[in-house]
Amino acid sequence: MRTLGLFLLTSVWLVAQEAGAAKAEPVILSESPTPDEPASKTSSEPEQLENLPEGEEARSVGPDANEEPGKGYGSQKDDRGPIGRGFGKRWVAMPTVSSNPKLSTSFGAVAAIFYRFDDSVASTAAFAGSYSVSKSWMGIIFGKLNFNHDRQRIIMGLLRGHATNTYDNFLNEGIPLNSESNIWAAPLYYFHRLGPRHRSNAWLGGQVFYVGLGQVGDDEQSQEIIDYLGLTGSHAVS
Repeated sequence: MRTLGLFLLTSVWLVAQEAGAAKAEPVILSESPTPDEPASKTSSEPEQLENLPEGEEARSVGPDANEEPGKGYGSQKDDRGPIGRGFGKRWVAMPTVSSNPKLSTSFGAVAAIFYRFDDSVASTAAFAGSYSVSKSWMGIIFGKLNFNHDRQRIIMGLLRGHATNTYDNFLNEGIPLNSESNIWAAPLYYFHRLGPRHRSNAWLGGQVFYVGLGQVGDDEQSQEIIDYLGLTGSHAVS
């Protein structure tokens, strides 16, 4: 019994010594930097901030610093990554065929070019033209420009058309009339995003729209009818 008691007492003493040694040993969280090595960044240090254009809010640099693809407001739901090369990515073009009672059968083409000024959504420049068997034609230039980190937007266009008109029974009066109509149209829109793009989808802007129409008779009788009805031409700006 004395031997068993001494064994238990010795075991308890050894366990107590080991526990005390473990408790007294300091816990090293990180090694101290040497003079030749820079100190490692700790969580208490402020994160570096991204240099953003004036008006943008500062955000931490890191994997989440940039907006994730597919997220955002309105037109921001795209990847805003680099535009690929070639047909269907940087540009697209196709022929067109149409037919209507006014212009008859027309043949033409349409093309569009995509470009990115900065990290804004892609800008577009489009061109279209057609020519009909009735000697009528039409040309269109259209542009949609996004820039300044998608805070500025300009939409503009220019249309020029020429139509040949032939009437056997003008205004149901049994009078023939042959004329040529010319049309001009030029829309211009400007929009400014109210606030950073990752927080706001509210825009403020204005527009100017010009339309001009001119008509000339192919013969003396047709010109007299056009002059009498006051159809020589008109212009409007809104």
